[in-house]
Amino acid sequence: MLAELVISTDTLLSMVQLEAYAEKEVQRQKDVVLAREFHVGEQQTQISTRMKQFLQPSEDFPEFRLNVTANIVRAIMERLIVSGFDAPEEPVIEWSWDWWKRNKLDALQTELYEAVFRDGEYFVIIDVDPVTNASRATLHQRYTSLDYNGDGYGCWMAYKDDDHNQEALYAVKLWYEAEVNAERRNVYYPGEVIKQQRQKNIDAWETIETVPWTDGDGEPLGIAVIHFKNHDLRCEAWDAFPLQMAINKSLIDLMLNSDMSAFRIYKALGFVPTTDGGPLKSDRSNLLQIEPGTVVGTTKSASDSDFDAIAGEELTPQMDLTHQLILWLATVTNTPVSRFISTKLIASDETLKEQEAPLLSRVTSAQIMLGNAWEDCLKLASKLEVVYSNETVPEIDEIETMWDVPYSRGQVERLDLQLKKQQLGIPRRQLWREMGYNNKQIEKMEMDLQEQEDAERVDGRGEDGSSEEGGS
Repeated sequence: MLAELVISTDTLLSMVQLEAYAEKEVQRQKDVVLAREFHVGEQQTQISTRMKQFLQPSEDFPEFRLNVTANIVRAIMERLIVSGFDAPEEPVIEWSWDWWKRNKLDALQTELYEAVFRDGEYFVIIDVDPVTNASRATLHQRYTSLDYNGDGYGCWMAYKDDDHNQEALYAVKLWYEAEVNAERRNVYYPGEVIKQQRQKNIDAWETIETVPWTDGDGEPLGIAVIHFKNHDLRCEAWDAFPLQMAINKSLIDLMLNSDMSAFRIYKALGFVPTTDGGPLKSDRSNLLQIEPGTVVGTTKSASDSDFDAIAGEELTPQMDLTHQLILWLATVTNTPVSRFISTKLIASDETLKEQEAPLLSRVTSAQIMLGNAWEDCLKLASKLEVVYSNETVPEIDEIETMWDVPYSRGQVERLDLQLKKQQLGIPRRQLWREMGYNNKQIEKMEMDLQEQEDAERVDGRGEDGSSEEGGS
């Protein structure tokens, strides 16, 4: 693992620091692999041979589980939709939205958000298309080594003092290239990109190319990898994993008890039931295997034989436990219970609002973090096109990501609040901004309103200029 680390020429680390960094990186990769497994339902459930007969009939059949952790990630992801960009200059807004659509990010953003909250981080590489000379965005997952059941592909980023809230030092993209039968990596520094490779079972990396990454004045363009981060680079569903395992165990126990109760166990007194009605053979080959619909008879008299069913177990307590575990999972992760459980009982609007408030707070926080990353993407993309493209491209100094407002059950209450603010005399431009509209949309709405007001004034007067109602 130490051989995979890249140390900047400006960063001198002691051997102790190197080993600590390597150990932390190994643990990080293992955590990401575990998070991905839980997200897709690979949760190592254990079921008996009989349960496998109808719950997992073949090796290719999906593992039996009740995967609720994926809902925690998707509860946030589904509420994150970029609606546009805002900036003081109109050309910046138009170019940014055109770049967004050109890179098909209106569709790819969902994949990115799911990965960010699943793994804790994700990456977008901004470079130049060699054919069109236009800037482009390429999505990359977090790197995980094959040594830890990862896929050996992806990116990671190094920071000053190993603190992701400080200045980024460099980024690394690693992958395996079958054509040359070697592992490849690009190391992205602010002013250059170093391309390297190494053959199998060899620790040393060979530099095959160094590409300058500077503008027309020779100034560094900045690291070409933009880091999209969750808080503390943490999987959003991490705290739910132990409860997920408990839910799976409870569900398996419920299925087992259900099977035992539906398929009754019988007790025979005074005789041993056999398939041929004769005595039990020494090899027990004629022992009767009870199945639904089986009729058991005996020639013994009623006074010296008996055959009764053992009562099945009540399933309600087991179902209640599974239900309670899901409630605890929702509580631990601040996710609305309605994401996991459907019930005939209808909660009050106030209760639903209370349940969704923490989720909406997390969504708002996510919009700030992810919005900053998208803005970094746009600023770097515009720099590249100024250098490499023949098109007129506005340089971006200030830009803001606009999001669809994460309305949920509190939408009516939010609109009521906007109306009350309007009654208090707050300017409508301010209210529109609070509702998520950008400057371009606001200008268009104001023009439409002005045209409507002008038309109403004209319609309200006669051809001679007097009021149609007879007034002058």
